[in-house]
Amino acid sequence: MNILREKIRFNFNKFKAFINYMYIDFFYQQNVSKVIYVVEKKNWSIYCDGFEISRAINKKLKNNFCKTSSHPYRFKNTIIHFGSQYMWVDWYKHLSKKNKYIVNFYHGKYEDGNDVKQHIDEFLKSIPYIHYVLTSSTLIKKRLIKWGIPKKKIVLIPIGVNTEIFKPSSLKNKIKFRKKLGFLDDEFVIGSFQKDGVGWSSGLEPKFIKGPDILVEVLKILSKKIKIKVLLTGPARGFVKNKLDLNNIPYSHVYLNTQESISDYYKALDLYVVTSREEGGPKGILEGLSSGIPVASTDVGMARDLIKNNKNGILLDSYEPEKIAKQILSFINSKQKLNINDMRKSIYKSDWEEVAKDHYTKMYKPLSDL
Repeated sequence: MNILREKIRFNFNKFKAFINYMYIDFFYQQNVSKVIYVVEKKNWSIYCDGFEISRAINKKLKNNFCKTSSHPYRFKNTIIHFGSQYMWVDWYKHLSKKNKYIVNFYHGKYEDGNDVKQHIDEFLKSIPYIHYVLTSSTLIKKRLIKWGIPKKKIVLIPIGVNTEIFKPSSLKNKIKFRKKLGFLDDEFVIGSFQKDGVGWSSGLEPKFIKGPDILVEVLKILSKKIKIKVLLTGPARGFVKNKLDLNNIPYSHVYLNTQESISDYYKALDLYVVTSREEGGPKGILEGLSSGIPVASTDVGMARDLIKNNKNGILLDSYEPEKIAKQILSFINSKQKLNINDMRKSIYKSDWEEVAKDHYTKMYKPLSDL
């Protein structure tokens, strides 16, 4: 059944690509931007990346140099930047060979399961068609090199954050916002602002790569040691919420879909926690540190590039809930006074303006000049 479904999907994409080539060749005017950043239609992480990079570059150049699209088959003779390697693998066989392609590879390893293994193998087959593979962390860069991708094709640029939106709050505003959310002064507020359920509805089925099972076990242990309150945002959090309810751990959950609204919720936190098994960023690390909030994260994605133990958070050295909880408790009990300005300094290289500039100078401009 899966083979039949894949065959139907392949033939449909092939037919769709043929029709669009006819449209392009005979009707479509080639007055397009130099760079097309391919995004998902859903207003989430990849869409945000494409929007911010395009905005910053066009603002700097004062033109329409870069724009986003979820229809890569519409373009020829331009630079096409895929914000996700998954979209690229779905489409690359059906796209014009006259384009120059950049593909983001932020996360994925063979140990993540058969589906991911097959995806990685297909991605590696596509490398001859890619001019640059963009990754966000030294961890993944080393992995790509180990897989045999030529170093000259790999570009390391961090995922971005808007440091003007995500910035520290005054103590007065922090207290005010915590009261607004109903948090008590003596509650230690732990944040988790991600999508960790399968799909976009209730999220009762956990997305284990995001570690929601680890998170709830850590929170169970912590709740027996200190008075905690959990603050959740993001869609598909049903699995986590059910587990918190079963263990009588107090929490608040709100689904927010704009940066401005999410930034307010960092103000209420004492600690942001990431328990993922694999990540590209995650953005919670960037947003937390930019907001002056310490972050505890497993060694995934950009964590080791950004977190300095006992300076801006904790780089967790285990995926075992007991060990994670022990590290977090040690950090809390140390009453380490963190320097918010130092935390902000560690994140400025990831401001969207800097990230967009790197995209232009390291990839877009060189390919434009070819």
